[in-house]
Parts: sequence; structure tokens; C-alpha cells
Amino acid sequence: MARGANLSGVSSYNRSVILDAIRSTGPISRVELAAATGLTGAAMTNLVRRLLADGLIEEAGQGASTGGKPRTLLRLNASAGFAVGVLVDVDAISYVVSDLEGRIVARARAAGVDGSEPLAVLDRVARGIRRVLARSGVPAERVLGVGMSAPRPLDQTDGRALRSPAHLERWRRVPVRERLEELVGHPVLLSNDANAVVLGEHWLAPDARAAGNVLCVFLGELGIGSGILLNGKLVLGSSPHAGEIGHLSLNVDGETCFCGNRGCLELYSSPHAVAAAARAHNAGGAGEPIALATGGGARSDVAAVRRAVAEGHPHATDLVRRSARYVGSAVQLVVDLLDLQLVIFAGHGFGAIGHLYVEAAQVALRRLGETKTGRTYSVRLSTLGSGEDAAAVGAAALVLHRHFEPALQPKP
Repeated sequence: MARGANLSGVSSYNRSVILDAIRSTGPISRVELAAATGLTGAAMTNLVRRLLADGLIEEAGQGASTGGKPRTLLRLNASAGFAVGVLVDVDAISYVVSDLEGRIVARARAAGVDGSEPLAVLDRVARGIRRVLARSGVPAERVLGVGMSAPRPLDQTDGRALRSPAHLERWRRVPVRERLEELVGHPVLLSNDANAVVLGEHWLAPDARAAGNVLCVFLGELGIGSGILLNGKLVLGSSPHAGEIGHLSLNVDGETCFCGNRGCLELYSSPHAVAAAARAHNAGGAGEPIALATGGGARSDVAAVRRAVAEGHPHATDLVRRSARYVGSAVQLVVDLLDLQLVIFAGHGFGAIGHLYVEAAQVALRRLGETKTGRTYSVRLSTLGSGEDAAAVGAAALVLHRHFEPALQPKP
């Protein structure tokens, strides 16, 4: 838990410290709050008075007596503000509206961006935001902002895509944040999908918050990415390229990736790689074929592989297990390099086969613990929701984080 600083000029920081403490611990008395934050009684009392007046916190009855007068408890007023989270992906655009405690009060889903012009997509996103807010019944004045995540690095200044596969090259020329703010009339924050999920897990999941050092591996329709927390802080690097686990080279003599590197994880474990392996298996004629749709494309083929795994198809299961072993190897490298504690898998790409990736990572990290570090590591699927929901919920948490997480320096 963050500690307050009794210095002039940092009241905004101390205000965030108090809000964070109340949000993290639930109903808490003023005495307990002062002890938890390190603030003086006078500073804490003044700030609590302002937060009550602003409606951000509320009194929640009295705690058990410890011999004297029962203490009045304070809790977050979850309905004092709301955040909109959006994931813009190839197959679908997902929307959620979240209250201050991260509870989802409305959600929606619409067709994705595949083949659409960027400005037309942003117009559709804005209409979707207005519709989901109308459905939620949240007044406009209580909307803190919009968080938008996407499966590509975004410039944190104007929201242009920094690097994209060739079929998404048009997004490099579009100032996403500026355009969307004009359309919806609310502040817009941007993140790639993996960063959104890891931040959302830190905001909403007790084990992620306690661990502080977390890797989130996100498998979407386009490929594999990751978000990293070190000591509770999101790692962005000198640009938002930090966490590009999909372009970690696992074979220096391997095929060339579109990024220019050789043997990238993407070449072995992305949805396109799994689909190509399934087609190669069928073409080889060895063993029972996997039921792929004729002319269905990579995404259709990956869905067919997932179904085949669920039905117990041995060769489909072997393909996915091979993909998972590569992911597990990459996870082990990152965890060892950065001394991380918790690994989370999220994204539509894992779907019903996510447990195979969890198992592969557990094997790799168990080996790391037994042979080198002497530690145990936790690995699980995301708790933020299935598929695209996790990144949309994470995008909403991005807004909450910006407003309430204690920081003396401007947040990225």
C-alpha cells in the first residue's frame, strides 16, 4: 500500500493515497486509515472531509467497539464515477462501462475492424460508446473517461499506431486519441491490449496487486503480446514497445518474421502459425485430418483447431501443446530476466485451450524454480472475463488508474 507524504503541494497525491487505501481494504475507520497511509491525523481528516463533500467516499456504519466509542467506517462510493473500456480488434469491438470498484454495469459487442477504414471505425466506436452509456443510465457528468485498447503499440501522445502488420498499416497515419475525444466529448486514454489487461488485473485482482511483479501474455487474433508490471508499475520503456514477447527470438536460424527478426515466438505460436500447422498436417496425410473449413482463412482454421482439441482430436491437441511449449519457454525467459512472480494468460486466442498454455508455463517455471531460483510461481487465466472482455475491462481500469492511483509524477 502506498504511503502518504506530509509535504506542502502534494494534496492531490495524498488524496489518491486515501482513495487507494479505502478501495483496497474496504470499509475502514479514520484511525485505521491514518495508520495505513502514514498521514498525520490533521492532514487525513481534512482530506477525508473533502472526499466526503465531493461524494467520492461515504460513511458505512460503525465498526465493532474496542472498548470505546465505535468508529465510523468509510468506503468508496462506487457510483460516484464511471469509466468506459473499449477493445478494438479485427473480429469484434467490445465495450464495457465500469463503476469505481470495477463492477461492470453495461457491456456491448459489435463487428470488428477487419477491412474497414480507420476513420470509419472510430465513428463506429464513438456511436458504440454513446449506446452503451445510454444503456447503462450513467449521467455524462459522471463519466471519468474512455480507455481504448488495441492489438498494436500506440503512441501515448496522439494514439497513432507505432508498428503494425502490413494489413493494418493505415492506422499509422490516424491520430486516434484526438479524433475519438472530438467524437465522444470525454478524455481518452490508450493502451495495447496486453498492457490494459495487466493493469486491470493489478487494479481488480488481489493476487496481482499483492504480487506486484506480473507478466500478462495476451493472445489475440493478430498475435501474441505481453504486459509487464514491475513493483506495481506498468513497464512501457522508452516507447510503448516494452513487452513485445511475440517477437522474442527462440531460434536465431528460424524463418524471418515481418518485424525483421528470425525465429520469433509469433512464428510458432500465433493463431496464424497454429492454422498453418493444421493445414500442413492435413496436407501430409498422416493420421486423422483436422476438420478445417475450405477457404475459411486462418481465424476459421484456429477456431476449428480449438473445437478439435475440445473433442479430443490427438493431432490437434499435439499442435496446440507444441504452441504452448514455445509460449512456456518465452514466459520462462521473461520471468527469469525480470524476476516476476505471477503469470496471467488472457485473450480470445486462448479460448477453451487456455489450460494447455497454463500447464506448459507451469512446467517451464517449475523447472526454473527447481534448477535455479528455488522459488514457486503462480500461473493462471485472467479473472477479468473471457476473450475480448478482459482487454475492455482492462481499458476501463486504465481510466480508474489514471484518476486514483497515487503518483507524484505524471502517469504515462
